[in-house]
Amino acid sequence: MKSLAISVRAGAFLFLLMLVSAGPVLAECSPSEMAAARQSYDTAYAFVQQGKWNTAIRSLEKAQEQCPQHWQSKELLAQAYLRTKDYEKSVAEYKALIQGRYHGSVDSTETRVLSGYGFALLKAHNAKDAEAVYLAIVKKSPEKEDPLKRLVYVYEATKRYDKAIEYEKKLYALSPDEHEYTKKIGDLYLKKGDEASAQEWYSRAAAEGIATHGSYDIGVDHMKAGRYAQAAKAFEDYVAGKPKSAAGFQNLGYCYTKLGKNDKAIQAYETALSIEGGRHSVASSLGFLYLDNKQIDKAEKIARNAIDSWPQDDPKKPGMYYLMGQILEKKGDYRSAIDSFSKVLDDPQWGDRATKQVERQRQLIARQKALEEQEKQRG
Repeated sequence: MKSLAISVRAGAFLFLLMLVSAGPVLAECSPSEMAAARQSYDTAYAFVQQGKWNTAIRSLEKAQEQCPQHWQSKELLAQAYLRTKDYEKSVAEYKALIQGRYHGSVDSTETRVLSGYGFALLKAHNAKDAEAVYLAIVKKSPEKEDPLKRLVYVYEATKRYDKAIEYEKKLYALSPDEHEYTKKIGDLYLKKGDEASAQEWYSRAAAEGIATHGSYDIGVDHMKAGRYAQAAKAFEDYVAGKPKSAAGFQNLGYCYTKLGKNDKAIQAYETALSIEGGRHSVASSLGFLYLDNKQIDKAEKIARNAIDSWPQDDPKKPGMYYLMGQILEKKGDYRSAIDSFSKVLDDPQWGDRATKQVERQRQLIARQKALEEQEKQRG
């Protein structure tokens, strides 16, 4: 998850400051004390306008010493501590502000104050109190997206995925055209362990043109387990949202091959190669598929290019000698086929099969000679 960034540019803070009213003044502060606190506040405000938050803090702390009930300086001090990443102090100031000015009632506290307080709590890793604050904001303003996002963050961080999904769906309901919410719901279902629901939402995201890494991960898991139909569906969704993913099309081609859908597999592999031509594993698979589909010329083009240009230590090159041997057999050139199969007799992967193929070519040559002798005798 992306870390929560403090969106507190100086301009945004100044806008907040203009909204802060003087608030009630308790009797403990005399008029002279209040005047002194206001003067310190004005000094701090000028520093804030210049972006000098640490300097402003000193004036704000002085203002609070002069009059603890000067709520403007207390709120600005809480914001200043938040801005300078002193989160514990920020929480303490917000808490004192709510206790003093709003008589300890979160429900009575202005949303502006609650938003800063909730964020300070999050940064101080106090998820429990942050949850209560953001729930209060949502109760006041259910149409606001930011507190809903913060609640999703809290619930996901504490692994309460059902609650995270509930509030992510509220975001989706508010902004159904915000496609990232669709993807996020899929991610949350996947974290919960509900792959079926995750895939449902990933499919929606794919239809909206959004690539989902979660869909890719689901595809890989299905593929490893041999569930190729489910894997193919996941990769179809993935490449629909990310049409330039060579890896996605390669895996899709592999699944189609396992499902016996050779035409679709060929198309997927060809797309992967058009995106990233240097994927020799894709070219290798495609060459064998061309051969199976009796597209001999295309298969031979891949095999000859591999034999001529791929490095000798390329792990896929031995398979290309084997493929060429099969192509040459199809063309009736059994002796050349033997030469090609012989290149990989010692290969751990292809050696046994190549040995059998060499023997097969010799049998085909012998049969060919026998047929030629019969023809001569008839002549």
